[in-house]
Amino acid sequence: MQSNVMTQATAPRPSPASDGATGLGGQLVVYDLLRRLFLSGPSLDLLQALAVVDRKSLGLPRHLDQDLEKMQEAVDANLERLQSWQESLLVEFTRLVVGPGETPAVPYGSFYLSPTRNLMTEETLAVRAFYLDAGLAVRNLHQIPDDHLGIELEFLYWLTQQAADGNRDARERFLFLHDSFVRDHFSRWVSEFAGALDRAATEPFFRAVASVLKSTSALVH
Repeated sequence: MQSNVMTQATAPRPSPASDGATGLGGQLVVYDLLRRLFLSGPSLDLLQALAVVDRKSLGLPRHLDQDLEKMQEAVDANLERLQSWQESLLVEFTRLVVGPGETPAVPYGSFYLSPTRNLMTEETLAVRAFYLDAGLAVRNLHQIPDDHLGIELEFLYWLTQQAADGNRDARERFLFLHDSFVRDHFSRWVSEFAGALDRAATEPFFRAVASVLKSTSALVH
């Protein structure tokens, strides 16, 4: 599934076995699931894809694997009523991060990084600079801030994909860009967002999502 929110993020969904011993394929699967969730919501297709993920093949760090397992367990517990559960998740997702109005978990980095809790600050421009340095730009600029969680996850997905698909020099470059973005920006706010999500969620699924986000906010190479 492609979000088309960034000008070059157009590659197909990853195969976790495609990059050999590097372990990047497993990280791609996690980024893919998260970006789809925060860009399009908990769709039926997403839940069905999560249900059949073979975690053993991903080679994830133990803590991240355990967090992903919690997401799968939430889906497994609701497989017999998946469609009605998906509708409930969508209502919960809208309340938590979409609105209208104030939401308990604001999905924009600038909200957490600005002393005044404002959106569209210099932090948003700093994120845009990360994208441009990698040769990317957000489609429909100004319709959604560049520091929206879904777009940042799309960026990390794309960087990891380029590293997995490239030669040694390309891999080193894109992993450097990935790790710089995580250390200098992503890790500075996502854990706080995940904490807000965990506290406000009533569905175990979203509490598991919060745990996965916390793990990815520390994922560097």
